[in-house]
Amino acid sequence: MGVTQLVCGDVLRPDPGWLMVTAAPSQLGQEMARVRDPDGFAALAAARQASAIGYSTAIPALERVAIILAAKGGQVRDITPGDCLELLETSYRVFPGPITSSRHSPFFYQLLHAVGVFSPEAPPTVRMFNPRFQGQLSAEQLIDRYQLACRPVRDLLVDYLRERQPSVDYNTLTGLATALGLWPGHVRGACARGRRRRLRRR
Repeated sequence: MGVTQLVCGDVLRPDPGWLMVTAAPSQLGQEMARVRDPDGFAALAAARQASAIGYSTAIPALERVAIILAAKGGQVRDITPGDCLELLETSYRVFPGPITSSRHSPFFYQLLHAVGVFSPEAPPTVRMFNPRFQGQLSAEQLIDRYQLACRPVRDLLVDYLRERQPSVDYNTLTGLATALGLWPGHVRGACARGRRRRLRRR
C-alpha cells in the first residue's frame, strides 16, 4: 500500500509541514475526495464553481484542505478555523517568501466557510483573525488600489479582470491588475510629454 493510501485511510497522520514540501503523497486532494470524504469535496468543488475562481487557484486550495485532513483526521465538516490558521502559520514557516505568494493563499478557508463548515460566528475570511493573512482581493479591490479618477475606465478594467479571473491564478490576476491600474497614469504621462514637445516646436 502506498503512502497516499495510508494517509487517506487515516493509518498515517504526517506533519503538515512535511506534506507541503514533499512530492509524496502525490495528488492528495484527489485521493482524499475519493476515499475519505467524497461529499465534502464535492461541496467544495461546487462552491469553487459558484465563485468563478479558476482551477489554478482552486486546486491548491483543495490540496490544503486535504493536508488538514491528513494531519488531523476526520472529514471536511470536522475542520475548524483554528486548523486553517495553524496550516497558514505552517506555510509561512516552511515557505518564508513574500506574503503574496500563492503558497500562502487562504482561499481554502473561504471555500470551507462558503459550504457552512464553520459556525455562523466565524469570520468569512482569515483577515479578521490576523491582518497578516490578507486573503484574495476581488477584481474591484485590486483595481481600486490605484484610485482611478475616471469611473468608466475603472469599470472597464474591473470587467476585464472579472473575465480573466476564471482562467488565471491569483498571482497572474494581481499582475494584470497592476499593469492595468498603472496604465492610465502612463497614458496621461505620455500625453503630457507629447504636449510639451509640441509647445517647444512652436
